[in-house]
Amino acid sequence: MTDSLSFEGGKVKATIPNALYLAIVRLQGAESLDWASACSLAAERIDANTQAFGKAVEREVLSRHRSKLLTELNKGRKTIEGKAYERAKKSFAVWYHCGVCGERIEILPGGNSHKAIIEHMKVAGWGHKACYDKSG
Repeated sequence: MTDSLSFEGGKVKATIPNALYLAIVRLQGAESLDWASACSLAAERIDANTQAFGKAVEREVLSRHRSKLLTELNKGRKTIEGKAYERAKKSFAVWYHCGVCGERIEILPGGNSHKAIIEHMKVAGWGHKACYDKSG
């Protein structure tokens, strides 16, 4: 089928695909319209759907962009957090040397070593200097 447009007496003569013709005929019957009004209504609906589709595509693009951006942001955050954690660990970690091999053993909060240190300090009577100064 060859689509064509020609002007005759100020009107357009066109060959349209069968599916479009049938859609306009259905619209004409459903809305009780003449052919020209049905064509105008079909054009309005096509434009509205085209705009709605365009907006939906734009929303999807933005959503995917945000998703990718957040993914990259989270990767960067994890990298930075990991580096900061390692720097803090080197500066502030509490540790002691193994009595057998001499390697460092970190004292983790809530771990067995940590609990043993707390118990030892309690039994040994450790406290604040200011508290001992008051009791004097």
